[in-house]
Formats: sequence, C-alpha cells, structure tokens
Amino acid sequence: MNLKGDVLAKRFSEIFGLSLEQPQLDFVDITPAGDTPLFIDPFAISLKEDQWSFACHQHITHFFQTALDYIRADKESEARALLNGMSEPNETCLGVSDGTPAGRGVSGKQALDLYANIARSQAAKTGLLEELAECDLFVEGIGPDKISDITTNIIRRLLIEYTQAQCNLHGIELKGIYPTGRFWDIEDRCWRSDYAAMPVVNGQRLILVPKYSVRLFSSYFEFYPRRGTSSGFFFGTLSVARAVHLTRKH
Repeated sequence: MNLKGDVLAKRFSEIFGLSLEQPQLDFVDITPAGDTPLFIDPFAISLKEDQWSFACHQHITHFFQTALDYIRADKESEARALLNGMSEPNETCLGVSDGTPAGRGVSGKQALDLYANIARSQAAKTGLLEELAECDLFVEGIGPDKISDITTNIIRRLLIEYTQAQCNLHGIELKGIYPTGRFWDIEDRCWRSDYAAMPVVNGQRLILVPKYSVRLFSSYFEFYPRRGTSSGFFFGTLSVARAVHLTRKH
C-alpha cells in the first residue's frame, strides 16, 4: 500500500479503514510514522494461558536454555554468537525512537555482557532455567527497550502469524511475501529467516503485537519487577490507549 507521508501518521486501523478504536482491537494500534511508547514484556506473555502466549513463552525459554546449554558445555563461541547481532525490530513500531521507528538491537559489548551475566547466573550452575528472570538480563545499557528487542527477535515468526490472523479477521488483504527477519527455530535450535505475507505501507513492513503482551514505557515506574511480584505492570486497554494517544499527539 502506497500512501502519502502524512497518512503514515495515522493509526493502523485508520490506514486500513477498520473504523475501530483501541478498546475494540486485540492488538496495539500502531502508527507507522513513529514508535508507540510501549514495549513487549516476556513476563507479561508468560502470565497468559492461551495457546499463542504459551508458544511464545516456550520459544523464549528455549532460546535462553540453549544459551545455557552452550555455556555449560564450554561452547563459549557458540553461546556468544547466539546472543550477538540480534536485528532491529522496527516492524512493530514500539519503543521510544524519535521519528521513524528505529530499534537498536543487541550486539557488541552488550551481547558480551549479556553472555557474562548468564554465565554467572544460578541457572548456569544448575543447567535449569525455570524463569527468564534467572538469567539476570539487567546489564548496563540493556533496559526494557532492549529486552523487548530480544523478545521480538525470538518470537518474530509467531508475531507474524498473529499479524496474519488479525488481518484475516478484519478483512485486510495481504499482497506479496516479504523477508521475515530472523526468528528463533525451536526445533533446529538456531536462528532462521524466511518469507511471509505481511501488511506493508509505503514499503514498510508492519508486525502487530497483542496489547496484553506490552507494557507502558515510562521512566516514572519500575520497569521489571523481581520474581514473584507484579508491581510496575500495566495491563489492559486503558494504558495501551493512553500510549497510542500520546503517540498521535506527537
């Protein structure tokens, strides 16, 4: 779909003529022209009991379990390669970038620091990863936005399938196939890429995200609660609608 630049500032629902507001939609109603100040939260996904969320949680834990297995087997180069060079998931239009969405990915020193933290974790000693929090992802420079980026990379294929299902539900025709970007292959324990049908606006691929899997990006709150707590989480339509509203104002 080719549109004028000012149309890109409209919400996804407006661009595709859905005539629905955020409370009526299952996904975050993004604007392709800029990021919506929300981020994907793996802990929020783990709390849901639907089949899609279960599959996402399975992929996320499997990815980090694979990293742990490499570390415990003294396969340092394989573990570092696994964690390094995750792509920038601009297709979701989530985060805090100014202007056109621009994720930053995780690579270089941050990937090495992430490796070091996992290697020092209790999970690395036992070989068992019961919860993602056990990996201690909180290293310098890796905040909620980077955790969201990591999660998006891992479950990108599942997010694309969710997007396809939502487009089918709302009668949005998907024309052509496009590069998916890398996603985690749970069967072959490696990164894969493929081609898939996706909504595209002015050459920009878009991936929709369920609103229950995101959190409000705000410096006023603690982003990621410690295990066993839920402080700092913002579920439901109200906070997502607020974030969408803030994006439209800018």
